[in-house]
Amino acid sequence: MSPPAEAGAFEGFPEGTIEFLRGLTANNEKPWFDAHRQAYEAFYVAPALAFIAAIGPRLQAEVDGATRFAEEKRIPVPRPAQGMRGGRKPRVRQDPRS
Repeated sequence: MSPPAEAGAFEGFPEGTIEFLRGLTANNEKPWFDAHRQAYEAFYVAPALAFIAAIGPRLQAEVDGATRFAEEKRIPVPRPAQGMRGGRKPRVRQDPRS
């Protein structure tokens, strides 16, 4: 596995990422991971951080645009589903004998 050509702007994950992840899948043990930590940093962490740096301003612009003209300036936060069935309250069946 050779490291990516250059660090900086996000240009996708390098081809070595898939090879590293396959190796990790086959050898999911700490000694193997420790021996391949440089590959992890080069093929997984560095591109992921570049992706976050590249997409961060776009996400911030989306949040700013969503709240800019709103009366309430709080950022909408999704609420966890209540109960089962996609957030609907579960049905309570009545006993037909009563």
